[in-house]
Amino acid sequence: MSFTPQVRIWFAAAFALFFTRAFLFSTWVSRGPEVKELLGLNTVEMGLFTMLFPLGGLLGVGFSSLLVHRFGSRKVTVVIFSVAAIAMIALGHAIYGGNIVVSGLLLILVGLPMAIADYVGNHEGALVEKAAQRSLFSAIHGAFG
Repeated sequence: MSFTPQVRIWFAAAFALFFTRAFLFSTWVSRGPEVKELLGLNTVEMGLFTMLFPLGGLLGVGFSSLLVHRFGSRKVTVVIFSVAAIAMIALGHAIYGGNIVVSGLLLILVGLPMAIADYVGNHEGALVEKAAQRSLFSAIHGAFG
């Protein structure tokens, strides 16, 4: 069975969603030791600080479905990746400035769109697999790894 051009593009887009989210997440995670040093945190404080990322994610998961069903995956994806990129840039500035409160709020703001992006990626990946009538989701999910 061959894929239609539409399914190929859809597959590539879902793959790109997972890859982009992984790229942004790894950018944050790889800076852990530097963030700890710049904010003057000990190991326990850094652990608590990093928990703000999934806190933002928990906030985002709660309304992901509503956003996608109301505005569509494409519009939601553009907005959430824009918010994540802007928040990540601002987070870098706040960390280098040593402002832990602003850094914490921005880390929540980075986690929120990442969770929404996870929902969108899974939603679209499932739809691609259904349209292709083949098991493709593991390949799409592999882009995060």
